[in-house]
Amino acid sequence: MKPLFVIAIVGLAAFLLSCMGDEPIKLPYNGFTPRSINDDWTLSSPEQEGMERSLVEAAYRLAYEDDRYVMARSLLVMRNGKLVAEAYPTDPEDINRAYNIQSCTKSFTSILAGIALHNHHLDSLNERLSDIYPEHFQKYPDKKNITLAHALSMKTGINFNNDEHTLELYQSEGSSVEIILSLQKIYEPGIVFSYNDGAPHLVSAAVQKKTGKPLSEYAAEFLFGPLNISEYLWEKTKDGINYGAVSLYLKPRDLAKIGQLLLQNGRWNNRQIVDSSWVAKATTIQATTNSGGASYGYYFWIYPSYGGYAAQGHGGQFLFVVPGKNLVVVYTAWPYTSGKFFDQYTEIMDLLIRSCI
Repeated sequence: MKPLFVIAIVGLAAFLLSCMGDEPIKLPYNGFTPRSINDDWTLSSPEQEGMERSLVEAAYRLAYEDDRYVMARSLLVMRNGKLVAEAYPTDPEDINRAYNIQSCTKSFTSILAGIALHNHHLDSLNERLSDIYPEHFQKYPDKKNITLAHALSMKTGINFNNDEHTLELYQSEGSSVEIILSLQKIYEPGIVFSYNDGAPHLVSAAVQKKTGKPLSEYAAEFLFGPLNISEYLWEKTKDGINYGAVSLYLKPRDLAKIGQLLLQNGRWNNRQIVDSSWVAKATTIQATTNSGGASYGYYFWIYPSYGGYAAQGHGGQFLFVVPGKNLVVVYTAWPYTSGKFFDQYTEIMDLLIRSCI
């Protein structure tokens, strides 16, 4: 598979090509009625699920504007466990395509860490990474006190710069874990929140070491399999570890299943897939951030003003869960890594939350 920077360039190229000759970037707006494709979703409508249609339509029209949400590939709305609205602004066949969900991947790493803890494959949140894979810490004893909780809350203290070091993870032939551990420790673990791609990769390596399976295989058994998610891809570093932070590819409706699973406190079809206490812990504030109005859990962004939480990734894409409204929203986008074209998730979410009567 192509590395992250190539994917970003391809996404940008597609955008630029679509703009040539003043051609429309997106298809003409054609409503948001969900398509019946005989999958696991029950279809409904905004009216049937207590949503004001005009506000839902305003959100979808935003997603179809050529000068707004220009990276948009899908917008799905689930209420009361039913798919009530769905559209694919650039290609209807995107319904069947697995996209790179970029940093939304981090939330999957959190979910799988929670499953591993419940299954006693990981001992506890206080387990030190140096006790899980001590061989990687021999040259970096200053990092030996980093725990799973530190990594899950982005408080390792390691100076991992996404703009520089994520690409190194893709390119290096050596140990991806030691690439991260070799970086300078600028804070003691557990003190300072620093959002980065390194910490989730350390968690991915921990799950793999303790279970004998990379996250993709562990997910196939304990998460994707039970949810009937079969078409996905999760890229790995050259030493065979799934990227804990990025590069999971999923179809929009399958991403929506994860949101509905979380909304249902980890339960799906009368089966507990994720322990409810982990869902609560992961989506509770574990760190304060400098991101306007958002705090952080265990690889989930927490939005108290919305009464909800989200997985978010490059391109502006997100999976938003609002328990008080029984609402799940999925927005997927080309995974372009510059924020210039991301637009504001708040406008779409404001409309959809207000639509819930």
